[in-house]
This record gives sequence, structure tokens and C-alpha cells, in this order.
Amino acid sequence: MKLTKAQVQRERSLLHPDAVTVDDTMTIYYRVKPNNKKRHIIMHSEDQRYMYLWLQRLIADICNKQMQLPELFRAMTKYDKHLPRDINGNMNSLLSYASGIVSNKFRNPSEDLTVKHLKYVEDLFHVIYNIYSNMSEDDLGYDYRTGVRNELPHRLKFKEV
Repeated sequence: MKLTKAQVQRERSLLHPDAVTVDDTMTIYYRVKPNNKKRHIIMHSEDQRYMYLWLQRLIADICNKQMQLPELFRAMTKYDKHLPRDINGNMNSLLSYASGIVSNKFRNPSEDLTVKHLKYVEDLFHVIYNIYSNMSEDDLGYDYRTGVRNELPHRLKFKEV
């Protein structure tokens, strides 16, 4: 299926914004686990919760919106040569990489991310920030009881301490 110029432009604008502002970036500090060959990291549990919440939200929303926003679904499921391949050597898409990170956590909750994952998680959160910045307030959500709107997700930056 050939995409129109407008669809291609929409995909680009959803995934790659023109400007990045410092105020929208959350720095997460981590340590490398001692004596760990794979360089797994340790971070605060609230930072982990925040990261996995938005990864899960992304996965759910992209799957939920696949008929309403097919260009977004296509962009998120397109193979991305900048992402690492999976354990079997298959190419990843943004959605499959996010899903893999969440799936790994469910499968083995005691193991954290490794240092090599962090660049790709930062890239995913750049995409997450841009997607939710372009969604309506209703899509972003709100607290039903109070009517208070949900906050936009932040871009993430990881820093070793």
C-alpha cells in the first residue's frame, strides 16, 4: 500500500519533532550492578514505575488506535534499522522493542535493563512524548472523579551516578 505525501508527513511529524526543550526531559539516575557482566542497572523504583507505565500505555494506545490512526500504527510497526535486533536476529519496530522491554520485565522482574538498552529507551520516550503531545486531551486522559487532566509524559535521559 502506497502512502500519500500527507500520510508520510504525518508519520514523520508524529515520530520526529523539530525541537526538544530541556523542561520536558526527566533525568533518571542509575547505577550499574556490581560484578555483572551484562551491565544490568539499578534505578529507583518510582523511576521504573514511571518508565514501565508509559511503555505499557504506549503499547495499549497504539494497538487500540490502529483503526482510527492507521498511519501511526504503520509508523510504530515498521522495521527500524536503528533498533537492535531481537534475540533471534529479527528486526524490531518501535512497538516491538517497547513490547519486548515490558515483556522481559514481566518474565523476569528481578532483572533490570542493561546499559545498552538505555539509548533506545530514551529514543522511545522521545517518540512517546511527541505522540502524546499531538493527541487530544481526551486521548491523554483525566481522572474521572476529579476531572483533572493527566500530565504529558516526559522525555527521559539516563545518567550514571
